[in-house]
Parts: sequence; C-alpha cells; structure tokens
Amino acid sequence: MKGKIIGFALGIGLILLLASGFIGDILNFFLWLFILDNSAPETSFLAGIVVRVLTFLISFGLVGLFFNLLGYHEKILMSVSYYIISVLVGFGLSCVVRALEQYIFYIGIGLAALIAAIVITWLIVFFCKRHKEKQQELPKTA
Repeated sequence: MKGKIIGFALGIGLILLLASGFIGDILNFFLWLFILDNSAPETSFLAGIVVRVLTFLISFGLVGLFFNLLGYHEKILMSVSYYIISVLVGFGLSCVVRALEQYIFYIGIGLAALIAAIVITWLIVFFCKRHKEKQQELPKTA
C-alpha cells in the first residue's frame, strides 16, 4: 500500500513537471549543447589535439575540484557536469585557437614590434643614464 502511494505521488509530480515545461527547457539546453559541440570551429590537426587535451585537463580538473569541495561524489551528476563543462571549454578553446591560427602572422608582427619598442626604449634609457654619469664625472671649468 505504501509503495502505491509513493508511486502515485511520483506520478503526479512527474505530470506537474511535464506540464510546467521544465523538461522542455532541459531538453532545449542539451540540444543547444549538442549543436555547440558539433559546430566548433575547425582547427589544424595538431591544434585539435592540443585543444582536446587542454579541454580534458581543464574540465576534469574543474569537475573534480567542484565536487571535492562539495564532498559529493555522484557518478551520474559528475558525468553530466563534465559533459557540460567540456563542451563549453572545448568550444571556447577552439575559437581561441582558430583565431590564433587565422591571425598568427599579425600577432607575430605585433609581438615583434612590441619587443623592438621595449628594447629600443631600454637602450635609450641605458645610454642616457650612461651619458649623464659621464657628464657628472667631468670636472667643471669656470
């Protein structure tokens, strides 16, 4: 008798949950994740390997850290969390790597110009200080 009451209550709860549209929102979210996972920008072979390894390390680390801090280790919840985080991290890393691959020439020129500007500024400051020290060492004539 007790099992029938619990089953009836769960059935009513499920009907209310379905009527509220919450299940539809969850399904839409996972559909969006699936589309996002399959629409990541294409990268070169080596960059794809790097993205996958970094995605695994970051996602696995974040899920482990989060659930370790909570002290709650539910296998199914951890798997779902890992999937969600890995899709989001993987897509983000793919976009960053794709942008780096596409604009690597311009990034290289910008970095070279920045390094050249820093070196030139350092040389100017160095020689100005050296010249000033030499001027102070010379005897003043009146």
